[in-house]
Amino acid sequence: MPAADDTFTVALMARLYQDLSAGMPVGDALRDAKLEMINRFGEKALPLFWAGFFVTGDPIGPCSIHKMTSNNPSEEVRRNVLAAALNIYESRVYDPAYRNSLRPRLEADMSRLLQTSNFEQEIDEHLRSIGIFPTAFEHDENRKVELRRLLAATFYAVNGDKPAWMFQDVHSHGLAASAQIVVGDTLVEVNGQPIAPPVKPTVLASGVSRIIVETRNGTKTLEVNPELLNARPANGLKHWLFHRDPQNYAQSSILPDGIGYVRIAEFPGLIGVHVAHQIDRAFARVSRCERLIVDIRGNPGGGTSNLRLMTHLTPERIPVGYSLTRPRAASGYRREELPQFTRIPGSRLLLPVAVWKFRKLDKSIVVVTEGRKKRSYDGRIVMLVNEHTVSGAEIVAGFASDHGLAKLVGTRTRGTMLGFSRFSVGDGYFMTIPVSNYVTWEGKTFEHSGVVPDVEVPFDPDAAKDGRDSQLEAAIVSNLLSKES
Repeated sequence: MPAADDTFTVALMARLYQDLSAGMPVGDALRDAKLEMINRFGEKALPLFWAGFFVTGDPIGPCSIHKMTSNNPSEEVRRNVLAAALNIYESRVYDPAYRNSLRPRLEADMSRLLQTSNFEQEIDEHLRSIGIFPTAFEHDENRKVELRRLLAATFYAVNGDKPAWMFQDVHSHGLAASAQIVVGDTLVEVNGQPIAPPVKPTVLASGVSRIIVETRNGTKTLEVNPELLNARPANGLKHWLFHRDPQNYAQSSILPDGIGYVRIAEFPGLIGVHVAHQIDRAFARVSRCERLIVDIRGNPGGGTSNLRLMTHLTPERIPVGYSLTRPRAASGYRREELPQFTRIPGSRLLLPVAVWKFRKLDKSIVVVTEGRKKRSYDGRIVMLVNEHTVSGAEIVAGFASDHGLAKLVGTRTRGTMLGFSRFSVGDGYFMTIPVSNYVTWEGKTFEHSGVVPDVEVPFDPDAAKDGRDSQLEAAIVSNLLSKES
C-alpha cells in the first residue's frame, strides 16, 4: 500500500467512521470517505494519499465499531478513573449538600460499570442525574463542542411538523456572521447528518467539521475546526500580555429618534482589558443620547470585563456581588470582609499587578462598580435579554434589575451561574463539575431561576425570517425609555 499522508488519513478515517457509526455498509462508507477527500481538498487530494485503503471481507455488510481506549477500557483503568473522579468530586464540587451524592450511585452500579461497553456515557448520566449544572464526563477523543461557541451564534428550536434549529443571535465577530449568515437562517446538516431538535448542534472538538445552512439566498457550507479556534500559544505569558484580539465584541449605533444602541456579544478573557476598552468606545459613541438600549442577548458571559458594562449603567460605586467557593461557603464568611475587585486595569502591562494582588487569596471576591460621570440616558435604559444570556451576562442583568438601572425586555435568562472546572481523572478521561457560585450583594442567586424580564417578549421566528427583530421593536415602542417609567 502506498504511504498515506497523515492529514488526509485523519480526515478520511473521521468520515469513514462517521458513516460506519450511522450504519452505512463498510464498502459504501469507504467510497463516500474517498469522495469526501476529493471534494474537500481538490487537486491536493492525490490518489497517492487515499487510494491505498481498501476493504477485505464483506463490503456490503454492516461493521461494528469498538473503541477500546474510551468506551471499553480495562477493569483496572475503570477502577482508577472512578476512584480519581470520586476524590475530585467530593473535595471540589461547590455545594456541600451534593458532596455525598455521587458515591452511592456509582457504588450501587459498580459491577455493571466495570463491564459495560458504554462506560463513558453511563458515568456521564450518573453525574447529570444529580441535578447540578454543569457536569460532564467524557474521554478527550470524544469531547464535543457546541456549535454556538464556534460560530458565535445561538439557535432557536422550531418545533412542529418540521423541527429545525434557527439562528437566533448572530454576533458580528463570529464565523457565522463572516459567512453572511443572519438571524432567521436554518441549520440543515452537521457532517453529512441532518440536525434538528431535540438533538443539540455539536461537533467533535478535534478535526474539521462541515455544516450546511439554509439561508435566504440558498444553502451555504461552512467548515469549522475547534482545534484552530482553541489553539494555545507557544508563549502563554507573552501572548497574555501583548496579544491583541482582532475581534470586536462591543458594537454601538444611534437608532431612529436618537435612541442609543449598544450590543455586547461576550466578555472574553479572565480580566478582559481590551474588551473593557471596546465597551468604553461603544458607550462613548452614544454618550449624548437621552435614551439607551443595551443588548446582551446571546451573551455567554466570560471574564470580569462585565464590570465595565455595569459601570456604564450607573455613576455610583455599588457592590455588585461576589463569587463564593466551597471552602469559603463551608467555613463561613462576612461579605464586608471579602477581598474586593474595584477596577479593571487600564493596560495589559498592569495585569500582573492585579493577578499578584489576588494570587494567594480564596477566589471568593466582591466586585464593585468603578464609578463614572453622569450621563443623559441615566434612568432611561432598556436592556434586552433572552434564554441565551448566560453566566456573567446574567450578573449584569440581575444587577441592572435589582438596582433599578434598566428595564429588562425579552425572555428569562438561562439561570446558569455556577463557575465550573474540567478535571483530568486519568487515561484521557475528564470530568466537569461546578466549583463556585455567584451571590448578589443582596444575597440572591440566579442559579436555575434566571433573571426575569420586566416585559416578556418571546423570540418571533416568523418576524426573524422577514428580517425583523420583534424584541428590539418592542423595546423601542414601549414607554420604558421615558423618565416616568
